[in-house]
Amino acid sequence: VNWGSANQAWEFYSVEKSMMRMRRFVSHVKTYRPHYLVMTGEPEDRLHMARFVGSLRKGYGITVYGNVLTGDWNYKSTVKTFRSKKFDYGYFENTSVDGLKVRGFVSSVIANNLRAGLQSLLCCAGLGV
Repeated sequence: VNWGSANQAWEFYSVEKSMMRMRRFVSHVKTYRPHYLVMTGEPEDRLHMARFVGSLRKGYGITVYGNVLTGDWNYKSTVKTFRSKKFDYGYFENTSVDGLKVRGFVSSVIANNLRAGLQSLLCCAGLGV
């Protein structure tokens, strides 16, 4: 079992500690940062949408690129496809345009239909129940 290095453990600890400290902050209009859930599928396939959202956020806030893989929970087809294509690789960054950094988190779900997948992504992104 690979438990990771001491540096990774320290990074995880410091991020967790910072997140717990953020719970004490009160929202204010001066500290507002927009958060976006963008239904792009794979961000590389629709890079124009990723660039558009990158220009909206101006380097602030969080962007989650959502991908819904529709199908049943059949292991041999859907889950193997999901794992082989590495749909949920976590972080996306593209700096092909000077001065515009396109970055965000990629979240993919497997659902029976698009509506159920979108509801799951809304919960994953922290935008709804």
